[in-house]
Order: sequence, then structure tokens, then C-alpha cells
Amino acid sequence: LRLIHRLPAEKKHQFFTELSRVSSKSIIFSFSDDSLLHRVLLRVKMTLGMVPEKVVMEPFEPYHELLMKHGFIFKNKISVLPLISNQVVYLYAVK
Repeated sequence: LRLIHRLPAEKKHQFFTELSRVSSKSIIFSFSDDSLLHRVLLRVKMTLGMVPEKVVMEPFEPYHELLMKHGFIFKNKISVLPLISNQVVYLYAVK
């Protein structure tokens, strides 16, 4: 799902439809957190040359809505490495 933000809206819809069809219990969805702290951290990393200048960051909310629409229930959110990485893992269960 790392490059899902590059898909057109119709392909995203098809993706989540298929995901709901093949998932029997739960899915794990990894996404970049867009909190103020992580935006500041990203800016620092850009300044230090640790990440490219152009980084695409999308909010997670539209994906959460798509998952709910396709029959998933939010269960848990875990930060992978707080203060170091902006990666967050979301756990969704099938209704």
C-alpha cells in the first residue's frame, strides 16, 4: 500500500473492494502519520539531507473512510518508532 496515493480514485475503490472480498478476519494497513510532530521531524530530515525535498504526504482519513465503507472496523493504531519514524500501523477487522 506504500504507493496507493498514486492510484486514481476508481482504482483505489477497486482495490478496497477486492481487499474486503479476500480478507477473512483482519488487515494491517501501514501509513505515514501526518501529525505536527512528524511534519517538523520531516522538515528537519529534509534540512539535513536525510530524505528527498519532495515527499508526498496524504492524510489517512480518506483511507479510513474507504475501509469503513468496505466493511472494516478500526481496532488499533501503533506507531512504529515514535520520534524517529512517521510510520503508523493500523489494524482493521472485518465486520
